[in-house]
Amino acid sequence: VTSSEMALDLEPDLGQGRTWLIYALVQLERFEEAWTHQREDLVRRGASAKLLAESESAFREGGWKQLMSRLLDIGDGELPVTTLNPDCIFNAGAPELLAIPLTYVGRIDEALTALERAVATETGNFDGFEANPMLAPLRDEPRYKELLRQVRAHR
Repeated sequence: VTSSEMALDLEPDLGQGRTWLIYALVQLERFEEAWTHQREDLVRRGASAKLLAESESAFREGGWKQLMSRLLDIGDGELPVTTLNPDCIFNAGAPELLAIPLTYVGRIDEALTALERAVATETGNFDGFEANPMLAPLRDEPRYKELLRQVRAHR
């Protein structure tokens, strides 16, 4: 967490760095800090006051899962972001990152689809994704096992 924070101090627009910091804070159950960084990321991406207020409300009323559900379902025009999936703020140029919040909120099929897309297009960074604790709910899924086989075969 500390090295990610230091990197962001030097380069505040480090999108994937901020995403990994948020995920690390969630793993440590430091949800308030994660929300602070998520909010900063939303502001950096041009979120409207309405989206910021709705995100704050979702977090305060339902915790991190409700916030993630809200952000995963951002509608057209709510946030001018990402190139790979304009409907989702989590890609930031790395589709495998989308699988983490989808898994967290229990949208397993969508998480696997995001990973399959990343593997098929060879756009993902899969170093350490096998050991990522946030993807643990996927490990028994046959589709996930097939993805691991494909990733290992290309190493």
